[in-house]
Amino acid sequence: MAENDGSFDLDMAMMDDSALIVLAQECDYRPARDELIVRYANQRDRLIRWLASSTEFKTVDVEDACQNAVFWTVEAINKYDTEQIVKERGCSFYTFLNHVVVRRFKDYCKSLRRKERPYDRTFNPQTPEAFSNSADQPTNDPATIAESQEAQTCLYAAIAQMDGQSCRIWELLVEGNNLREISVELGISYDAVKRRRRKLITHLTSRLKPPD
Repeated sequence: MAENDGSFDLDMAMMDDSALIVLAQECDYRPARDELIVRYANQRDRLIRWLASSTEFKTVDVEDACQNAVFWTVEAINKYDTEQIVKERGCSFYTFLNHVVVRRFKDYCKSLRRKERPYDRTFNPQTPEAFSNSADQPTNDPATIAESQEAQTCLYAAIAQMDGQSCRIWELLVEGNNLREISVELGISYDAVKRRRRKLITHLTSRLKPPD
């Protein structure tokens, strides 16, 4: 089993959005997805409360929207075009997430107005509240902790198998550098960096993504 050699800080909270998106979407790496959900929880809630301020919704309706927003974040993660990452003026994930939240909040408003009877607000294991409790908050569940630790071990091992230049490119991506900045840092062409990025993502995907 490969171990972290200390040259990388793989703490999800320290990673740039672009690296987390690649891991979450292209490698199906759940800890990265959960980090993005938690990272933008406060911004999500503030945006929803601001949008709700122009409505006559009750507090409980706004709270429901905030819980639904966990699902909206997962949708944004799944639908974000990762090619935007390599574009010099591409749309950031933060901007894309805001677009998704605004659009889904409008759908939520329409749904509320169509209803003629009160919500059944009883707790259901399949509701956004249940999902929020598992992904939007820290967990003490031993099985979940073990799963997260195993996933991180797999990530360490996958990175340890890459060659030196690929490791350096990944490190620079994690720090938030775009491809042009990386090409300058490494003294190689933009196209070469783009090819190396594609190759390392393919490598990580093959090591981290569970079989269908």
